[in-house]
Amino acid sequence: MKKRLIIISLIVGFVGGIHTYSRTIGKNQQKKIEQWKDNYFKFYEFYCVLNQWLRIHIEGKSIEEYLVKNNYHNIAIYGMKELGEALLMELKDSKINVKYAIDKNAGDIHTTVKMLKPNDELDEVDLVIVTAIHWFDEIEIEMRDKFKCPILSIDDVLFDL
Repeated sequence: MKKRLIIISLIVGFVGGIHTYSRTIGKNQQKKIEQWKDNYFKFYEFYCVLNQWLRIHIEGKSIEEYLVKNNYHNIAIYGMKELGEALLMELKDSKINVKYAIDKNAGDIHTTVKMLKPNDELDEVDLVIVTAIHWFDEIEIEMRDKFKCPILSIDDVLFDL
């Protein structure tokens, strides 16, 4: 816990320093710094999810266990980059049927599951798991009217186990 507080303090101080510095520079540079900060938080979220996923496996738990327990048997995965592919691999030989995956770049993605774009006709499933965690809020709003089922972020699933 002590290490976590130190790390958080360092991060807050670092980001605060960048914010102060960004006030004194031009808009172009400020935009680059904002993009850098956004990427930093994106990768930090990614790290936290992977760390939690590893902890769950060390404890002998699985995402399949969570899905079966909550009666989610047919799911869709939104986002087929690293986390989406990892989730698909984890569920490959499980009781869970990954009916399809959704990604804005579906035409460029080659995987073992049917790929659809967000604007395609999407069949009903028991659950949509969003692996694009950094953009979860926007994705949930975009997809809310397309599904009757819950839409959860992969980190919601992992931290609920």
